[in-house]
Amino acid sequence: MDKTKQFEALVHILWDQEEKQYLVHVPRQTVSKVSVHAELKNEMDPSRYVHVMDIHSHNNMPAQFSAIDDQDEKATRLYAVIGRLDQYWPAISVRLSNGGKYMDVPPRTVFAGYGQPSFPGEWEKNICKSPQRRRQKNLRLYLQRSGGGKE
Repeated sequence: MDKTKQFEALVHILWDQEEKQYLVHVPRQTVSKVSVHAELKNEMDPSRYVHVMDIHSHNNMPAQFSAIDDQDEKATRLYAVIGRLDQYWPAISVRLSNGGKYMDVPPRTVFAGYGQPSFPGEWEKNICKSPQRRRQKNLRLYLQRSGGGKE
């Protein structure tokens, strides 16, 4: 897996009550290898769109809901986590939350088959890397150049 693509990401699946179709929405978000922080203040109009599902990735980690996911995923909707993106077939876990009470759902009841993935390029403009990762990389480079961190 390309190291620049080992970040988590989040998408929302919405039902458009006027057009009678599903919509994939990528909120503005700051991502790192272990977290996603989405800006949810300017969400889609709730009188028109029903927020049906959240899907987030765990990059090359297992597709298991974490304790942080349990804290964040309290709204009544479907939640999916996709992991092992470094494998040919990624792993998917799905659950239903009803006010923070969870029930596992077989992924095949939610997702139909696999195809060649494609997405609009404008989605990428809403995703930026966490500055923390850059600071960590800069610190490693500084320590390497200065000989720091060696006994």
